Amino acid sequence: MLSEPELSEVASSIKEVTATAELVIDEFAKVQSIQKQTQTALADADTQQSEILRQIRVTSFESASDYVDQLSALRRQKGRLVNLEDLRYLDADKLQALQKQLEEAESELAEKNGIVFKW
Repeated sequence: MLSEPELSEVASSIKEVTATAELVIDEFAKVQSIQKQTQTALADADTQQSEILRQIRVTSFESASDYVDQLSALRRQKGRLVNLEDLRYLDADKLQALQKQLEEAESELAEKNGIVFKW
């Protein structure tokens, strides 16, 4: 029916709309995939940070290497969080909360041990 000469313009418009719709759907799927990857990366960082903070709480700090190990873990986590800053569709509030929590843990650890650090 759309192949009739008087409907060729309508058929052409329908094909353009269909092509555009397919592009929109593809882009939407890409955005959803990126959002999921970003959410997963942030959730993984949160889990890692919780484990680091738990480890600090249970460490007895009987030697200097205990302090160095925990400070190194905090510093590595800080680097992980910095790397997340460039991800698209990132929950910036959640990232800032993790960064603040990490800074507080660094301060507490340093204060507890009478050490002043400038990272």
